[in-house]
Amino acid sequence: MCFLVLLQLVCLVPVEPPVQEAELVGKWSIVRFSRGSTDYPETTLSQMCAYFTRKHLLIRAIDTIGESAYTLKKTNGITELDLTAHDGSKKGTTTKGLITLNKEKNKIIIYLGLEGMERPTAIPDKAEEGHELIVMKLIER
Repeated sequence: MCFLVLLQLVCLVPVEPPVQEAELVGKWSIVRFSRGSTDYPETTLSQMCAYFTRKHLLIRAIDTIGESAYTLKKTNGITELDLTAHDGSKKGTTTKGLITLNKEKNKIIIYLGLEGMERPTAIPDKAEEGHELIVMKLIER
């Protein structure tokens, strides 16, 4: 009887499909950006966007552009995201995080640990200190 109940519980838990590189390719608006307890205002977000190719992420923020190579890896039902900076003061450093994709809403949520922090284990509703929470909405492929 315990086995049957356990089997039913396991079947009810939704399993997130892995995010594929091809699903990310396109231009994305940044609709929410939080660093720790600080949420960037709408006036700043409206001047930011992101471009995913199959291996690179470019983020345009006001008057700067940052480029990173990225890799995706499915682990324990979560898609891990590693970003390796190609320019700026962080050139060559890798930031570890998680990524989810809501295909119905064309929305990505990225949660990153900063400054050498370990990879987060889950994506919360609010960013913790030393972390960034980024929500993007697809503009065009």
